[in-house]
Amino acid sequence: YTAKITLPDEGYIPNKDFVLYYISEGVHEAKSIVSKFEKDQYCALIKFCPVIKDVPIDDAFKAATTTGSDLASEIVMSKSKGEFIFLLDRSGSMSGSRIEKAKEALIFFLKSLPSDSYFNVVSFGTNFSFLSKKPLKVSN
Repeated sequence: YTAKITLPDEGYIPNKDFVLYYISEGVHEAKSIVSKFEKDQYCALIKFCPVIKDVPIDDAFKAATTTGSDLASEIVMSKSKGEFIFLLDRSGSMSGSRIEKAKEALIFFLKSLPSDSYFNVVSFGTNFSFLSKKPLKVSN
């Protein structure tokens, strides 16, 4: 796939975030990659985008957590231990209520992690930083 974006002619000063919204084919299909890391260790990446219809972007998290799906009840979280890495966008486009919603969502997910798992948070904007140099252990 290709796309062409044209900016105004001479004199245009790009002094604010450029936001491009797009939808790719199969965007709502969950995808995963599993790779063997060492002898008996594996690394997994899970990507999903919830189906959210007719919901303002600020209410996306609320809609995603109130869809009535029974999938969460099928997962045995006590057996789903691992390391979870969260990415948090703190760029200019996330100012105001968006960054507040992102922080609320992060807190929600951190409180939902299985005991004895590990996590870290990578935040990015102009640069990136880790919450901790090493993964942190989840504690109740």
